[in-house]
Amino acid sequence: MRQNDGNEDAAQPSLLRHLFRIMAGFVAANFVAVLLIFLLIGEASIPPDTPSDELPFLVMMMVVGTMFASVLSCVPAGLGILLTELRGIRNPAVFAVFGAACGILAYLFFAVSGSRIIWAAVELWAISVFGLAGAFAGLAYWQIVGRIAGNWR
Repeated sequence: MRQNDGNEDAAQPSLLRHLFRIMAGFVAANFVAVLLIFLLIGEASIPPDTPSDELPFLVMMMVVGTMFASVLSCVPAGLGILLTELRGIRNPAVFAVFGAACGILAYLFFAVSGSRIIWAAVELWAISVFGLAGAFAGLAYWQIVGRIAGNWR
C-alpha cells in the first residue's frame, strides 16, 4: 500500500499553469503576427501627417486584430500546439514552419467567401506577408511555451 505524500496533487497545478501558459503564448504570438502585419502592410496606408491623438485608435485596432487573428488561426494553431505538446517537440524551426502555415491558412480562411475563394483577394505578396508574420508568431510562441513543450508530463 502506498502512502499519500502529497506529490500526486503537485502535478495538477503544474498542468494548469502550463495550460495557462499555452493560452497566453497563443495570444502573444497572435499579437506579434498582427504587429508585424501592421508594420509591413498597415503602416504604408497611414499618411505621414497623421496626428498623434489617433494612438488610442491604433492600439484598439491592434487588440481587435489580435482577437481576429486568434479566431482565424485557432484550428491550425491548435493542431500544431497539440502535436508539439504530445510529442514534446522543442525545435524552433518546427514552430516557425507551423506558424508560417497557420499564417497562410488564416489568410486563406479570410479570403474564402462562403464556399468559393475570392481569387482577386488572394495575392502572392499578401500570402508571403502572412506567412512571414506567422513564422515570427511561431518563434514568439516557442520563446514563451515551445521551449518547454511536453514538460507537463
